[in-house]
Amino acid sequence: MSDEIPPEVSRFITEQLSSVAQLEMLLLLRHDPERTWTPSDAGQSLYTSPEVAAAQLEDLRSRGLLVRLEEEPRYRYAPKTPELGAVVT
Repeated sequence: MSDEIPPEVSRFITEQLSSVAQLEMLLLLRHDPERTWTPSDAGQSLYTSPEVAAAQLEDLRSRGLLVRLEEEPRYRYAPKTPELGAVVT
């Protein structure tokens, strides 16, 4: 097994994510794709403020990685294409 990061994953990280914290947020939501998260829930899990979590969640949503449910608001991992989901996986 190689420790090398596949080129498409490296490109995704470089082009789509702005920080390690944002990668951690994405991985948190991807870990349990059926769960919905408020910014407060996600912030608490990642030891950051709800405001920072809200900004990260909204940015990931704008990139097609999450959906936003209107109540509260809540976010859920839901890549807009199978290819995008495969790169994250």
